[in-house]
This record gives sequence, structure tokens and C-alpha cells, in this order.
Amino acid sequence: MQKLQSHLNTNYYYLSREWHYKDIKPKIFAEELLKDKNEKLADTYKFHIFDHEKIENNYIQVTTDRFNNYQRFIMNTNWSIAPFNFVYDIPQNTLPKKPSNFKEMLNISLKLSRLFDYVRVDLYSINDQIYIGELTFTHGAAGEKLNPEFWDKKLGELWNLRILSDATK
Repeated sequence: MQKLQSHLNTNYYYLSREWHYKDIKPKIFAEELLKDKNEKLADTYKFHIFDHEKIENNYIQVTTDRFNNYQRFIMNTNWSIAPFNFVYDIPQNTLPKKPSNFKEMLNISLKLSRLFDYVRVDLYSINDQIYIGELTFTHGAAGEKLNPEFWDKKLGELWNLRILSDATK
């Protein structure tokens, strides 16, 4: 309860200057713990959506074994390892398994992100059922470093700002 009360008393805007949190009234809600039929915690598929026309300009961050053997992979939309990663070194071991419903997950991400220039859409796939986690406008509070660093500029070049009326066409 102390931890929850601490979160309720914290304005997260002041921690990392994420402007979209500034005037939000803090609330706490509980989500179902997502596990597969073997009681394994769900892997997270974080779709970094930059471009709705050139699908290859988007990337998927796959987080596996969150509490035991934490690994983070960045995949391209062809499910090959991307040449960069956030904070962590690019894993050299086995790639994460591509979900059987990957195309549907990508399509959901593209639909949910349609109004935005950039957004990260978090999804889970448990026993072929897709769950929506969150939409995030500042991945890692906009502070995670890219490895190698020059990918920061490359990803920035993918971010094409547009006015809202263009997004709704």
C-alpha cells in the first residue's frame, strides 16, 4: 500500500519531463497477469511505429523472460534482428520465436498508431490471443540510449511530423 500511495503522490512529469503526464490525475488500476498455458509470463512485443506507408521503417522490440533471463531484441518487420538495440547489447543467442499471429499484431499496431507521428504500441500474444498493453509516446522516458549511437539519428529521420488533419485522412 505504501508503494501505491507513493505512486499516487508522484507527478511523473517532474521525473522525466514527459509533458503528456503533467496534468493527469494519478490513478491505480490492476491488470491481469498474462501467462501462457505453461504458466510462463508473456513476452512483450513493443511495436515502434514510425511509418504507415513503408512498413519496413518500423521495428519490434521483443522482451523475453522478464524476471529470469531478461533479454531484449529489436526485430525488423521481416523478423530479422535489427542492427541496433536500446541500452543493451544486441543478443547473440537464439532469436525470439515469431508469434504465429504476428501479421495480425502488426496490423493492430498500425491501426492503433494511425493518428500519431510516432508511438510505441505494446502487445502480448498468449495462446494466439492478442492483448493490448499500452501506447507510449516517449519510449524509455525518451532517455534510453541506442547501441550503436548513430541509430539515434537514423530513427529520428524516420519520424516525420505531420499535422493532425493529415493523420485523419
